[in-house]
Amino acid sequence: MVAGFYICQEYRDILDQDAETGQIQAECSKEVQLMMSTYESSINWSFFRILHTSQHLLSLRFKHIHIPAGKEEVLIEKFPIYGRMLAFHLKKALQRKMLLQQAEETLLDIFYKLLPATFINEMFYYLIVV
Repeated sequence: MVAGFYICQEYRDILDQDAETGQIQAECSKEVQLMMSTYESSINWSFFRILHTSQHLLSLRFKHIHIPAGKEEVLIEKFPIYGRMLAFHLKKALQRKMLLQQAEETLLDIFYKLLPATFINEMFYYLIVV
């Protein structure tokens, strides 16, 4: 509820009835505010925006950027509640980035002698966007 993710009505009712959830919601709210104000320096997006962006769009955003390994521990330390979710999301986006690069290389190897360069560029664009 605090981070803007969907929670089914059954769990919302439980959260509304439980008195201890107020403290947890306050901690979550503080961490969400921290995520909104903390930015990934390489793409200038807040970590909150990264968490809500699809992995495909993140992989396109990271296409020409090298993200160093070992960033997961830093995220988990900085964001104790949402850090693991954020690290997993970034890891999957970087894996998708690698798949996109491999697909581009494979298509280029197959078609570079057979088709004009403009057609190959349009095909890459179509495969990435659609």
